[in-house]
Amino acid sequence: MDPVTKDIVRYLIVILSAPIWVPFARTLWRDFNAALRREGGLLGRAPSALELQRLDAQGLPEVSRMVSEPIVRPGEQRQAKLGLRRVAKATAASAATTRKPRGFRK
Repeated sequence: MDPVTKDIVRYLIVILSAPIWVPFARTLWRDFNAALRREGGLLGRAPSALELQRLDAQGLPEVSRMVSEPIVRPGEQRQAKLGLRRVAKATAASAATTRKPRGFRK
């Protein structure tokens, strides 16, 4: 494969995978800017004393983006969001059965 074709394929992969990595990169950018707002953000200049006082007076609430969900063990039920319930697929009977090995070898 010649180098020009390789480059085109690489650029296509980056462009076509953008719906996956762009929201992730945007969230990281916002989080880092919010964490470093007293220092001027990632690429901004350091704020003056008056601007620091204004930032402190605004007192923007910090929203935690971390979510904690309990661990669901086999046989337990999980409380789904919106009040729906899902039954865990694994039960004692199905866990006791042996599984066939996957692949070409037996």
